[in-house]
Amino acid sequence: MRKVELMLVAMLLGSLCGSISCPSNACAQTPPNPNAATAILRGKVTMGPTMPVERAGGPPAIAPVAGASVNITDTSGVPIASAITGADGTYSVPVAPGDYLITVTPAHRMLNKLVQRQVNIATGAPTVLDITLDTGIR
Repeated sequence: MRKVELMLVAMLLGSLCGSISCPSNACAQTPPNPNAATAILRGKVTMGPTMPVERAGGPPAIAPVAGASVNITDTSGVPIASAITGADGTYSVPVAPGDYLITVTPAHRMLNKLVQRQVNIATGAPTVLDITLDTGIR
């Protein structure tokens, strides 16, 4: 009986997960209207500096931010789409071309502030918006 229950749960989860197409590095996203989405916004969310002194020739003092919420609204504040950054800090969201306000909220409020950027997204090549969150380490 336990095997049957597990199989039913697996089939249910498989059907739910298969209904939304997510990029490999994005954990979750809100799908926009598929008829209007002819452009792509993608990028990487990082935080830095991660140490007070960066040494010449050493690794950069920035790190990817996993689990950050990337919310897209139109210029009047109406929600359009959202995504969660993957383990490597990347996200990708299909949207209609236009002007948008992008708000990044770090997971667990680790940096205690929202970061907002305005962007114009056009058809054709993906629009890349990389955002670095300031850790305040100096």
